[in-house]
Amino acid sequence: MTMRAHDGRPAEIGIVIYPGVQQAAVHGLTDLFRIAGTFDAGAGQRKGPPLHVTHWSCEGRGAGAMQCVFSSHPHAAARPAALILPPTLTNLPDATASLERSLRWLSGP
Repeated sequence: MTMRAHDGRPAEIGIVIYPGVQQAAVHGLTDLFRIAGTFDAGAGQRKGPPLHVTHWSCEGRGAGAMQCVFSSHPHAAARPAALILPPTLTNLPDATASLERSLRWLSGP
């Protein structure tokens, strides 16, 4: 079974990058999903298009301006079905500001 969005595209998993995020976690999750997406869950054989993995960041941009800064499928439209916020060990983001910015971005214009 290949993971797909409702419109037939490969399912997209977005990884959110924020100040203080553990880059090892970002890269490890990216590798994990890119490799996992190439295997059929039932037979363990390579099959179908892989998962689409993207990275999202608002660093250096205006408030609420999230932008896709990496795509495993650069020519595909970026529309994550799920977002992952990797861990941080220091500089925990301000939960209120981050939540408000993320909600504005997720709800669209």
